[in-house]
Amino acid sequence: MRFALARYLLTLIVAPLLTYKLIPIIQRVALQWGIVDTPDGRLKRHAKPTPYLGGLVIYLPFITTLALVYPFGNNMLWLILGVNILLFAGLIDDVVAFSPLQKIAGQSLAVICFLKSGLSLKDEFFSVVFTIPITGLWMLLVINAFNLVDVADGLASVLAIISAVSFFVFALWQGNYELGLLLFSFICPLVVFFLCANKPPAKMYLGDAGALWIGGFLSAMPLLFSWRNEAPYGFVAPILILAFPVGEVGLLILQRMWLGIPFWHGSPHHLAIHLQRRGFSAWGVIMLAGGTSLLLSMGALGYTVGLLPFIVLQVLFLCFSLFWLAIIF
Repeated sequence: MRFALARYLLTLIVAPLLTYKLIPIIQRVALQWGIVDTPDGRLKRHAKPTPYLGGLVIYLPFITTLALVYPFGNNMLWLILGVNILLFAGLIDDVVAFSPLQKIAGQSLAVICFLKSGLSLKDEFFSVVFTIPITGLWMLLVINAFNLVDVADGLASVLAIISAVSFFVFALWQGNYELGLLLFSFICPLVVFFLCANKPPAKMYLGDAGALWIGGFLSAMPLLFSWRNEAPYGFVAPILILAFPVGEVGLLILQRMWLGIPFWHGSPHHLAIHLQRRGFSAWGVIMLAGGTSLLLSMGALGYTVGLLPFIVLQVLFLCFSLFWLAIIF
């Protein structure tokens, strides 16, 4: 236990400090190389060109900290390889812009790495034949979900922090301090990046590189737990924890299909943009989205650890769905 505490303390020192030092360096590199997000008045409404590469700011302290404190195994190496593929695919996309098919190809390669690490559904609702495809689809869904919610200053970062902290709390509840350390190494640089560079008005964006690897990492985390060991319907908990970004995917597809827009084409139908059109400030969007995600996560954890009945989760999800539909329609 003392040795585990020492690892956590080292993470708390190294990850934030390295993130803080990297932010101005990578900002300058992005500006010098022209890796910036330029306003277009449609989807991109920020005041001036803003550097990408925020995902690199988070990744470098994350992987450095893991190298120092985390006991690596073969499964972990496959997970890190998948994260690396998403990071580099996103970096290329930030510079030269992939086609939708090329994006899915890169994401699918990363998902294969995650699957080879042994990540899959722990609860046997389906036969083995369906377990792997369903797990792969879940991963692709979450990866793209964080890419899609990254349309407002700090929004994807806040949702990722809330989700990661929820999984971190559950890992500690189960006494899985090693998994907790993995999540803690992810949370520390993400919090520093948000506070120093990504909060409104953002000085730096995650970019596709950041959104994709963060989404990939968080898509894998629920598969490291066996949720039904704690509660009969425990498998619902990670769905609620990630409900906000995942819901964005579903409703964007429905809106674009309704309007006759191919679902893979960009359009200004994101919830954050709907809220901004209704007078919400950038901080207002973060507070509303973050508060909603936090409430869902607390309900999910409360049920999983036996503090809340399942009916509370059903009511929470119903209220969340009605709230989102009311905002959009």
